[in-house]
Amino acid sequence: MSNNKRNREYIFTTTDPLGSEVRLKSSTWYNHIIGRDNDRFQLKDNIDIIKKIIEDPYFILPNNPDVPNSTKQKYIDIVNMEQYSSLMNIVIVAEDHAEGFKDIATVIPKKRLTQESTKGGVLYDRSKST
Repeated sequence: MSNNKRNREYIFTTTDPLGSEVRLKSSTWYNHIIGRDNDRFQLKDNIDIIKKIIEDPYFILPNNPDVPNSTKQKYIDIVNMEQYSSLMNIVIVAEDHAEGFKDIATVIPKKRLTQESTKGGVLYDRSKST
């Protein structure tokens, strides 16, 4: 794949605190995350916040600890987004690929983190990192 085509395919590539490369595909961003009929379109001007959360999340948790072969993880942080007029919890779900990187599958703004569980253990906790 040419370098120019690859640059259009991904909005960004960055590294999380655990050393994993994480990518956001253009098609995922425009078609799934902000392109559907929901309130996530308000994220459209906040790609820099999404990238920063991947680079420095408050928590990284397993996405579904009850599924042993699940390769998805949640990156979680609380941010100030003017579009929502309140502080929002942002949950970013990324999935491992055999090629050695993670692709962002979705980004979900939430007022409360009632579904996020530490049952499978906390993979990363910013308050405990050095």
